Amino acid sequence: MPKRKKQPKKQSLPTFLLWFGIIIFILGTTLKFAPQLFPHSQPYPPLKTDYSAPKKLTIPTLKIDTAVSEGGIVDGNWVLTDDSALFLPTSGRLGEGFNTIIYAHKREGLFLNLKNILAGDQIWLEDQTGKSFMYKVFWKEEINPTDVAKLKSDIPDSLTLFTCDGWFDEARLLVRAKKTQLQDDLIFLNPHTI
Repeated sequence: MPKRKKQPKKQSLPTFLLWFGIIIFILGTTLKFAPQLFPHSQPYPPLKTDYSAPKKLTIPTLKIDTAVSEGGIVDGNWVLTDDSALFLPTSGRLGEGFNTIIYAHKREGLFLNLKNILAGDQIWLEDQTGKSFMYKVFWKEEINPTDVAKLKSDIPDSLTLFTCDGWFDEARLLVRAKKTQLQDDLIFLNPHTI
């Protein structure tokens, strides 16, 4: 006698609805408690993108107070102007946490007296929104004009000033400064901190 094939049981609607309800309940519960169960599943805060280029540079001890325009390197030549310092747009923007590079001619009103800067001197930068940033000089060096690799710095929140130097501009002067917190330098003004 031939064996009869078992016919599969048909899923009944109530069983299907029961399983569907269980799955929805588990998913809902998991999603509700996911931030506590999986803390890394929360989205990261958006990256700040409103960093600005410098528009003004002031060095009080040297009586330098100049506008800053966007410069750069075009066809291997530095973009230069006679009436302002220049910001290298491939360097860090103010507040971004990287090295900001500003360069200018060694001329009256620009970086003529930069060679007289000393460690500890303040450099003030103002961005496009009017926010001020203060830096303190910590390093100065005369370099070869072709040694542009020295412009690079891995020091966070640093500023590099760059100009010609020597009798016939045969060298370059590099000045490096570190951003400081204004509160750190003005703490003595608060009588409650004494």
